[in-house]
Amino acid sequence: MEKQKRMERLLFEAQKRMDDILLSIDLFVWSFDLIARKISFFSGGLEDFCGMTPAHLKEDIQNAIDVIHSDDLPVFRKAWNQIKAGGT
Repeated sequence: MEKQKRMERLLFEAQKRMDDILLSIDLFVWSFDLIARKISFFSGGLEDFCGMTPAHLKEDIQNAIDVIHSDDLPVFRKAWNQIKAGGT
């Protein structure tokens, strides 16, 4: 039991470090929760990047898709179709 608690704490700390990094970089990163089927995370550069609030992008996944650069859309669409088909 003690080992499990230690592992959970280490996982939590690693996630916190990742969140801190993503919130501090001058980029826009978002994460989609496959189980809940909703956007679960936005990095700190969101409003500077696209002028939209997290609330607006969370309203509809299409709002988030609309800000993806056209050069990135083919890769995104391929991954998105795999996700929608139940893959990862």
